[in-house]
Amino acid sequence: MAPLPGAGAPPVLAGVGALAGPGAPPAHLLVTGLPSAGPVHLRQAAALLLVDVLVRCLHDAGAEARVHLVVPDGTPAGEEPLLPRLLADLARLGLRPGELLTAPAAEVDLAGVVMGLLDDGRAVARPGRQGAYRVVLPAGRVSGEVLLWERPPPRDDAGRDARPAPGLLDAVLAARHPGPVALHVDAGDAEPVTDLLPRLWPALRGGEAAPPVLRPAALGLDGRPMAAGDGNAVPLLDAWVMGVDPSALRLALLGAGRHRPTEWCDEVLAAGERRLDAWRRGAARPAAPPAAPLRQRVRAALADDLDVPA
Repeated sequence: MAPLPGAGAPPVLAGVGALAGPGAPPAHLLVTGLPSAGPVHLRQAAALLLVDVLVRCLHDAGAEARVHLVVPDGTPAGEEPLLPRLLADLARLGLRPGELLTAPAAEVDLAGVVMGLLDDGRAVARPGRQGAYRVVLPAGRVSGEVLLWERPPPRDDAGRDARPAPGLLDAVLAARHPGPVALHVDAGDAEPVTDLLPRLWPALRGGEAAPPVLRPAALGLDGRPMAAGDGNAVPLLDAWVMGVDPSALRLALLGAGRHRPTEWCDEVLAAGERRLDAWRRGAARPAAPPAAPLRQRVRAALADDLDVPA
């Protein structure tokens, strides 16, 4: 990464604090919720852009950060591999991918993980009628039961095959990270990894406390958060096909911030295009006011809980 002036302050995140400072060991950031098959959509891209800003802020403060993307490769046989498409999308947005924590989904023994948790008493089975059952982590002091595995009853239209809980594969891959983790960023469509990973982490890592979770506010469409399973997620590929400038899309997504839900619409993208045009016209001027006061205001806003819109 190119050197920066290095005069910023480390960002302080609400509920997390400062992740690292000058001279401290690198802060390792785990990102879950990325697609195991299919394209990245705008809500996931917005979360990744927020991680990118966080890393740049830490670097400007003289601190190091390492990003680890948890990407279970669930590409069906015969289809285009997922990972090259993912990396190409990130590159067009100006994102550095960091390390990929990945494995073919079929090679991760989730059943073995669940059986191990049952054997050592960390998980319990809840039998149901007609052969149905659920395997759960029992309720904790501040959270209820967390589903790990289930076999539905015969009337379930989804079939009777036993299946892992949503998010289990992501959580198991994330817990394989060999070192300490400063922050877990959940870019997923729904809540399962946010709920599951904090409970599963100590069980798979010898009692180690789970890292704090950062979950950006939802980018929505049609009045609902974007989710591939709900049919309202806009793939990044759509933007490229329409000829959207990647820099304008980056500014549009970052303008939504991380604290308030934002409805995606033409005006959000248009605002990013206008901002990019204004910046380019300003950069083309033969003279400009001193940059130091503006740079100081930008650094102060980002240090205050990554207030990107400000």
